[in-house]
Amino acid sequence: NPRAIANLFCDDATLVATVSTKLRKGKQIEEYFNFFTSLPGIKVLNRKYNLSKISNNYFINTALITWYWEGLDEPLIVRMSFIFKNDCIFQLHASVLPEKPDELYGISDN
Repeated sequence: NPRAIANLFCDDATLVATVSTKLRKGKQIEEYFNFFTSLPGIKVLNRKYNLSKISNNYFINTALITWYWEGLDEPLIVRMSFIFKNDCIFQLHASVLPEKPDELYGISDN
């Protein structure tokens, strides 16, 4: 439900979304989720959250989410950083996990 998702955001929130290059605020956030939730067969395959308390009113969730929708050659792994202010999302930045450069393949991801 795009409206329910958008309602999780603060009135002064910003969104840098997974499959968009545009910074969105206010009503544009719901417009983005109207698009994103309409991707055919979209589903979350895996999710990993890391929630940290910054202060009494601020929290950060750094997450890795694996998405899939029809038309993708393979699932999309996305890193997401949520900043919560009180009980709403103040900022959300999401981007596709970059490819590891060849020179780093000998380094463990652990």
